[in-house]
Order: sequence, then C-alpha cells, then structure tokens
Amino acid sequence: MFYYSAGGVDWINNTGWISTDSACAWHGVVCSDLTGKPTELRLKQNALSGSLPDEIGAIESITVIQVFQNNLTGAIPASIYTLPEIVAVDFEENQFTGELFPDELFSASATLKFYRVGNNALSGTIPNAISNLTLLRDLWISDNNVGGDIPDSLTELVNLKSFLASNSGLGGTIPPQIGNLENLLQLDLSSNNLGGVIPESIGTLLKLEKMYIQGNALTGSIPNSSSQILLLNEFFADDNNLVGSIPSGFSELTNLQNFTLANNTLTGEIPPFTSPVLTFIDFKNNRLTDEIPSSIFESPELRVMIVSNNLLTGTIPINYATAPKLTDLWLNGNFLTGPIPDPLPGQLLNIEEVLLYNNTLSGDVPDGFCTLREDFPEQFLFLQADCEPFDGTDDIANPCAPGCCTTCFQGRQV
Repeated sequence: MFYYSAGGVDWINNTGWISTDSACAWHGVVCSDLTGKPTELRLKQNALSGSLPDEIGAIESITVIQVFQNNLTGAIPASIYTLPEIVAVDFEENQFTGELFPDELFSASATLKFYRVGNNALSGTIPNAISNLTLLRDLWISDNNVGGDIPDSLTELVNLKSFLASNSGLGGTIPPQIGNLENLLQLDLSSNNLGGVIPESIGTLLKLEKMYIQGNALTGSIPNSSSQILLLNEFFADDNNLVGSIPSGFSELTNLQNFTLANNTLTGEIPPFTSPVLTFIDFKNNRLTDEIPSSIFESPELRVMIVSNNLLTGTIPINYATAPKLTDLWLNGNFLTGPIPDPLPGQLLNIEEVLLYNNTLSGDVPDGFCTLREDFPEQFLFLQADCEPFDGTDDIANPCAPGCCTTCFQGRQV
C-alpha cells in the first residue's frame, strides 16, 4: 500500500519493494536484529510523491519515519503518532497540509524525541499541551503557517536541544523563561513578528551554540547576560529595532564565528573581538561610534567585515590587510580619517570587495589595490572610493589610478 500511495514506481531507489516479500530487504526499511520486525523507514530524498497511507500506523514496531525532501502531499496520517514506540518523525521539505499539532501527536508523549516538520504547508498554533512532550529534543516547525504566540509552557521542555521556528508567522514575545531550556543548542526564531525584548534569561543557556532572531521587531538592548554564553558560535539579530550598545563581553567569546547586528539603532563602540575563529561580522546601518578595533583583523579566519553606514571615526587599522582570508571589507558611510593603508605584496589575495567611499579619508587610493585588481580581475570586482571631483572643483578626496576603482563617489567635504 505504501509503495503505490507514495509513487514507488518513480522513486530514485525502490530496490526490493516489488521483487521480494521480505520487508527487511526493501530499500529504506531497517529491521530489528532481535525480532526481525521493521523498526525504521528511511526514504529521505528519494522522489516520493503522492501521500502517506493511514495503514502506516498499523506497523506497531516502527520507531523512526524519515521522509524529508520529497514531494509528498496531503495530511500526515494521525495514526503515526499513536504508534506505541514512535521516537522520531522527519517530514521536512515536503508539501504536507493539515494540522501542525494534531491531538493524536500528544499520544506519543511517552516516546517522541524528534518532531521535524519544517518547510511544509501545515497550520496551527503551538498549544499549551506542547509541554506534555517531555522527551522532545528537536522541535522543527519552520516555514509553516503557525502564527500565534510561543506559549510559556514550551519552556518546560528541558530536554529540548533545537527549536527551529523561522518564517512561521509567530507573534507575541520571546518567553521570559526561555532560559529554562538548559540543554538548548540551537534557537531559530528568525523572520517572524516577534516584539518585546530579548529576555535576560538567555544568559543561562550555557550550551547554546546558535541563536537566530533576525527579521523581527524586537526592541530594547542586547542583554549583557548574552555574553556569558561561552559556546556561542553564531548570533544573528539583524533587522530588528534594537538600541543600546553591543555588550563588551562578546569580545571574550572565543567560539564566536558569525555575528550580525545590521539594520538596528545600536550605539557605542565595537568591542575588541578576540575570537580566533571569527569569520563574519555585519554591523551596517547602526549608529556605532569610535574606532574600528584592530584585534578583529587578527583572526586568521576573518572573511567578511561590514560596518557600513555608522558613525565610526579614527583611522583604518594598519593591520587590516594581514587577515589572510578577507574577501569583503565594507567601511563606507562613516567618518574615517587618515590615509588608506597600502596592502603589501602577498596580502589580500582573496579580496573581492573593498568599499571606502563616503568617509573623510586622505591621500590616493593605494597602488596595492590597483595591483590586486590587475592580478585578480575576475575576483576583485568592487573597489569603491571617494575618487569623484567635488561639485564645481577639481578637488578629489582620494584620487584613483585610471581603471583601478570600479565606482567613484564625491565623499564628504570637510
């Protein structure tokens, strides 16, 4: 029944499904060595289409159903959730419709650990009864029609390791008790309609590695407690309404790799980051002040440094060109002064974009940039500087050799 309902003829691999009567010999079916009964159905990325039959719930020995990245449609059979030993369901990236949290789901409260249903067309709010799934480790509901608020009861799921609910229409606020999720490794609430503040309690999520809260309407400041999350690897909070300064404690997070705070109204200075794995910084379109810390360029992994359109002052750090993997350097739209340091031979060999315009820099665009443009014409595609004469004059803030700069601006007149 399953084979025909899910378009088995067109599967990428349908070995054994028609040619043998032993289910344990069918592709994707895993059987118990002790009982010989099917325990797992793993048919990910196998061009399944059509629907899942209700009869799948009659195979009481099944513990895992994994059919992500297929073309399945219709409702997920409720009978699956009444399987007495069901531990994991992974239905991500299909076209399932119907209830996101059917009543039958809570029949699996004694066994279910992994509920992955993201990237479908399921609908329904997160019920208070979510706390009944006490063993739950993964709750993945991104890219569905969720809506509603995140209930406080969700913070009772102390075994939860990942909560992924991006682009799902969630509103309300992040529950203040979010810090109760002491085993959480990954939190993705990006691209929703969340308001209110980032709870201070996130600082107690000591195992958290990745936090994505960008694309909401969050207000207030970034809690100082967030810099206590020593394992934090990625923190994305761009496109919100955040104010205040970047907590100085972030400079001491040695696992921090990707950090984005673009498009907020943050003030104060950029902390002197010291993480040896720091790779990506995007703080554009804020109101950050003071100098660019030279310590940022000491990371051997730094690839992207974007601080455009702030109120930064001082000179360009002399060591910027020593970052061996740097590809993008966006310093435009600030109040930087002094000469543009010339990259030495052998430096910036991976550079792709350098944006220096709309500053108050002095002197010519260094020849070292022009040499890099000549050596890597298909890689180094953007060199933008204040190399356009001011209106009504021949004065140029940062003259650039012919054919070197890709775009010239007038810059700020002092």
